[in-house]
Amino acid sequence: SDFGPEKSEMVTPSFAQVSHTDNALTGEVIHIDRFGNVVTNIRRDYLESLGIKGVISLELESTNLELELELCRAYGEVEKRKLLAIVGSHSFLEISINQGNAAEVLKAKVGDRIKAYLS
Repeated sequence: SDFGPEKSEMVTPSFAQVSHTDNALTGEVIHIDRFGNVVTNIRRDYLESLGIKGVISLELESTNLELELELCRAYGEVEKRKLLAIVGSHSFLEISINQGNAAEVLKAKVGDRIKAYLS
């Protein structure tokens, strides 16, 4: 059976890279799940390397929205309908709303750049 033309070179897709300075990480939204959680490519170890814990300052560049959120371990740590930051099961930083849709509220979409700062 045919699979199309034969290729002589391998094409590697480019994935968003996280850049960092002394006090900030810049990444991007890589996924929005069915609950509206905004998943970034910023990993837990990047946050730890900057000493980010407790409260995190975020800027969503597409909307110039600046947020200061609790970095939680569970959604129940904040009231219903409140924004929070959480490291998900795949070790990526997520912006979520306890029992709500963060992507809709923030108007976030895949590819949006996001900065995380020390608070």
